[in-house]
Formats: sequence, C-alpha cells, structure tokens
Amino acid sequence: MDPDLEAVRAGEVDHIGVPLWLATKAYERAMFDGVRAMGFRDVTVADSDLLPYVDLGGTRISRIAERRGTTKQAAHEAVHGLIRRGYLVLEPDPGDRRAKRVRYTAKGAGLLRALQQVKRTLHAGIADRIGAAELARLEAVLRTIHAHLEGDAGGG
Repeated sequence: MDPDLEAVRAGEVDHIGVPLWLATKAYERAMFDGVRAMGFRDVTVADSDLLPYVDLGGTRISRIAERRGTTKQAAHEAVHGLIRRGYLVLEPDPGDRRAKRVRYTAKGAGLLRALQQVKRTLHAGIADRIGAAELARLEAVLRTIHAHLEGDAGGG
C-alpha cells in the first residue's frame, strides 16, 4: 500500500485540519439533534451553512452568496429550501424596491432561539468536560487561527 495511504489508514495526522473538521462536524450534529428534539424536525445540518449569513433585519441573496463564498444560484437554492419550510420569507428590499431580501419569519425566529438555547447547553457541557479556563483558552486559540487564515487568504 502507498505509504501516504497507510499513514491515513493508521490515523496519523500531521495537520490541524482533521481535528478541527471532526470537532466542527460533531458540534453541528449535536446542535441540530438538539433543535430537532425541540420540535424543529425539518432542519438539517446543511442549513447551518446558510443561517448565519441571514441578518436579523434581512439580507439580499447576492450578499448571502458572497458571505458563504458560493454562487448566487447555490444561495438561492438554499434560501428557497428554508422558505418552503417556513423559516424565511422573500420580500421587497425597502432600500431598493427592484431588489428582494430574505428575512426570518416568526418560525425562523423560533428556530434561532432554539439554536441559541442548544448552543448554551453544548457550551456548558464542554466547559464541564474540559474546564472553563481551558475552554476560554481554546476559544482564544480558535479566534487566532481564524484571524491567521483569513489574513493569509489573499495569498500571503
């Protein structure tokens, strides 16, 4: 077997990407399992890629696409999935009647409240597991990693 593939099979990791990805995926699953348990059974982990990019006052689909780093068509598809399920609505933009913006419905606001509650519970559970001081250090390190990668995204 190829030595690189053997290292992968053996679980050897020489970069931080895998543990970050695994932790993120586990957090997403726990978060959405929590909101489904609260009655939002039609919400999926895939929706987590859209929800953070919709401002509480409404956002144009083109802006959502830009924030997500996807095409306008991909953002449109994701938005319309949440519109069909009643979490978002598309309406004229008050700043430009030719444009449309997406905003949360009452059901969508309820989902956001549920997500916040679940996230507080997950945060408390992680703090209990690793300690509040260690969690604070972890959050600081993650912010540093984020700032470093965003700063280097331009090719530096």
